[in-house]
Amino acid sequence: MPAIDDRFHDLHAKSVTLSQEAETLFPDGVTHDGRKFGPFRVYMDHGLGPRKWDVDGNEYIDYRTGHGSMILGQANPEVVKAVQDQLAKGTHLSASSELEIKWGNLVKELVPSAEKLRFVSSGTEAMMMAFRMARTHSGKTKIIKFENAFHGWADSPFVGAAGDNDDNGIPQEIRDTMVVLPYDIDAVEKALERGDIAAVVFQGNQVMQPSFIQALRDATTSRGVMLIFDEVVSGFRFSRGGCQGLYGITPDLT
Repeated sequence: MPAIDDRFHDLHAKSVTLSQEAETLFPDGVTHDGRKFGPFRVYMDHGLGPRKWDVDGNEYIDYRTGHGSMILGQANPEVVKAVQDQLAKGTHLSASSELEIKWGNLVKELVPSAEKLRFVSSGTEAMMMAFRMARTHSGKTKIIKFENAFHGWADSPFVGAAGDNDDNGIPQEIRDTMVVLPYDIDAVEKALERGDIAAVVFQGNQVMQPSFIQALRDATTSRGVMLIFDEVVSGFRFSRGGCQGLYGITPDLT
């Protein structure tokens, strides 16, 4: 093992230096927890198609694909040209654009639950708005979510995301608005009987039996409780219509 470690360091000398500098700037030396690797972070320089190269010139097959977002590959020529063409027209015109209508129509065509859309800057913001809409619609405050499901960094959706310790810093009053359950339909049914649930939220990339997801749909529908699908990761990846398109189960909000 020492020989392997030494060779790894030798092949990534510049990454070692950059990792050391990054540790003086960022917590754990990273700007995203998904890049917190040991013994140091490997720094990428560029990518093309299914491959990428680090700052030391090492070549990789890109299985991470931008955490799933680069499904057309790195530096796809058509994507690069479209971005360049738009940059030449301006980047922020402080007004509506024809492109947003085309974009919205494409999303509506692909996503079964998409009746109307709002574009936001992050999944966290989308979940915060979904929770607020569910609470406004129902007049109730509590949201059911599932153990270890990640719905963003805001206090409310982050409750129960990765164990009890990660709830540190979240006020108890906010924790009390979230009901964190195992992936157990009986537990969901029991919690719904309380009568104070505004919505149930399900993370689309949690691989479950379709029968479980259908049971969630049936349980919420029968009680007039909203079902929210978080498709930040599964959207356009599990299928063109995301998790809901794959399983044929339509939520109230996405």
